[in-house]
Amino acid sequence: MNTRFRFALVTSLISLAITLPLVWVVVANIYIFLEENTDNRIKIQTNKIIYELNSKLEKASQTANSVAHSLLALKQNEMAYPHLVSDILKANIVSNPEVFGIWTVWEPNTWNTPKDSVPLERLALYWNKLNGKILLDTLVSFNDPILGQYYLQPKKNRKLTILPPTNYSIGKKQVILSSIVYPIILSNDFQAVVGVDFNYDFFQSTLTKYSNYTSLSMAIYSSEGRVLAHSDRAKIGKLISIEDKDFYHDELDFLSKALKNNEKLKKSIYLKDQNEYVTVYLTPIEVPNLTTHFSILISERNDKLYADKQDLRSKIVFFIIIGFIVFYAIILLYINKLIKPFYLAVDYILSIANDNKIVTIKSKYKKLSDIRGNLFKSIESMYRSIKEKEQMIEEQNSVAEWIRVGQSKLYDSMRGIFSIKDMSENILFFLCKYLDIQIGALYLHYEKTKYLKLSAAYSLTYDDNINNYINIGEGLVGQAALDNRIVSIENVENQYFYSSSSTLKILPKNLIILPFSLNKKVIGVLEFGSYEVINGKKLKLLEGILENIAIALNSVMIANKISRHRRNKKYL
Repeated sequence: MNTRFRFALVTSLISLAITLPLVWVVVANIYIFLEENTDNRIKIQTNKIIYELNSKLEKASQTANSVAHSLLALKQNEMAYPHLVSDILKANIVSNPEVFGIWTVWEPNTWNTPKDSVPLERLALYWNKLNGKILLDTLVSFNDPILGQYYLQPKKNRKLTILPPTNYSIGKKQVILSSIVYPIILSNDFQAVVGVDFNYDFFQSTLTKYSNYTSLSMAIYSSEGRVLAHSDRAKIGKLISIEDKDFYHDELDFLSKALKNNEKLKKSIYLKDQNEYVTVYLTPIEVPNLTTHFSILISERNDKLYADKQDLRSKIVFFIIIGFIVFYAIILLYINKLIKPFYLAVDYILSIANDNKIVTIKSKYKKLSDIRGNLFKSIESMYRSIKEKEQMIEEQNSVAEWIRVGQSKLYDSMRGIFSIKDMSENILFFLCKYLDIQIGALYLHYEKTKYLKLSAAYSLTYDDNINNYINIGEGLVGQAALDNRIVSIENVENQYFYSSSSTLKILPKNLIILPFSLNKKVIGVLEFGSYEVINGKKLKLLEGILENIAIALNSVMIANKISRHRRNKKYL
């Protein structure tokens, strides 16, 4: 072997000895990346499920709160007659299709008895949807120490209570029901409780919706270990027990304690029926304003991650062998020219694997016409793609959090309000300030009228252009109410309305009109004027809260109507 080949061989061996440790460092970092990628994927899936479940549970809680305040208003006005209480329960179950039942139980002698009527021993009404029909039943066993916990527990706690999920037989169907219960307290005296029943079918539908995007085994458990949703539907409604074929006794006990204590964990356990190890991710679901706990359990097969690592290792070994042969053949002519770019490429790969800030690739390497130039371009493109996706996910999470906070603050501003004017102003003022909107108005449509009445205004100049009453179908607001659709106009040129300061009148550039309705019946209209276009996350927030605004205002309007009716009847 001549000197040239010996030099090439020695140089190749030395280069290989230097390169191999670097390659294994890259491999180790990629292994870490694979595990972190799995963790992040599961975290994203879990956050999506939690966000959707929280929205539905918060809506049920809002309904219970609204009914409780309506009944409290009746009691304060000494009009808590059984038929009026029943009417409010029925109206709310009709306007909330996701609610299974609404019920109330009153203490003896706390409700009002109409003249010439037979006194009731107890007022215990239950409106429910049995087989799709809305029926009225009477509750029993509310004083039983075991069966009556739905009444005795909130009576004792005197605060918002959510009852544990329980299996019930309704017709020929087994369903899992729970109740959100509000106590009614007047002058520190306990009067009654109001409960909203909801079933857990939406837990399963939400789980199924997001299971389509992954190959994971997923389940949702209550704090006592009851299965509320599962990839295997046969396990829904059952409790974790030592007979469960999924887990060994010690692992089952560990999971049961974690569920009870509302803990977050990641643990590798052994599945008996499948004879394999899996990594279990347990994430608690925190529901605002509720005292219950749920947890999402996701099982990721370890063999899948192991197979990915093995496949990666085989590919790397294969490419190392091929690369060594090619390297040995080419190094005779291009030793220095070839080694330097590939070392630099390894540094860039290590930087990306370790999530370090990448050094800008020199243009002379990207301009190379062979595979080396494509390699550097691919590395740079891959890094930019990763950063763009991370930024996009952060922006989406930021928008979702902004919307969630806005919804929560709006619900807080509506709680405990019994006046139509006060609630209208709270809603309008909060939205204008939170969304940075300069002008706003809120109109209400009262039953059996053909016009909208101005209920609240924000930063408006009250001149001839502002009407306290608008006929349905008249102007932009009236037409939007008639069509029950959102109207948005940009670059407003005509004199529509102005915002005012002490010295100026300013014309808004964008006008948006949003009707809010229940069961296609318009309750009112929100009208906003802004110096900037209202779109994106602001419009998404507005569209998402219209139904809740309609529910809140409709409940207050019903309570006020009943109050006026009873007063008029009393004076007659």
